[in-house]
Amino acid sequence: NCEVGIFMPTKVTDYAQCGKPIWAVSPAIGTLNDYYRRGEIDYFSDVTSAESVKVALEKVYSDFKAQGMLAARCPHSILSGTVQAQLKEILESGLRQS
Repeated sequence: NCEVGIFMPTKVTDYAQCGKPIWAVSPAIGTLNDYYRRGEIDYFSDVTSAESVKVALEKVYSDFKAQGMLAARCPHSILSGTVQAQLKEILESGLRQS
């Protein structure tokens, strides 16, 4: 059953760190669609809709032809609000303890 996507694959943050465009194929209700609607993921397709996959693939191809997809279009704030902030907090707390 793929009605709700409550998980975020770790590869999403890996791709975001590399500044790569991200195309998520996931349930229409869930974490990855939330990121897409906020502009933090470049492309999104509902896993249950072949038409949705077709439309996104056409957009990926169109963008590739237009700009070569050399860099991501989105700021990927997925990282700025989570991984980077957590790393900073860990480092700062470690420095305070030394």
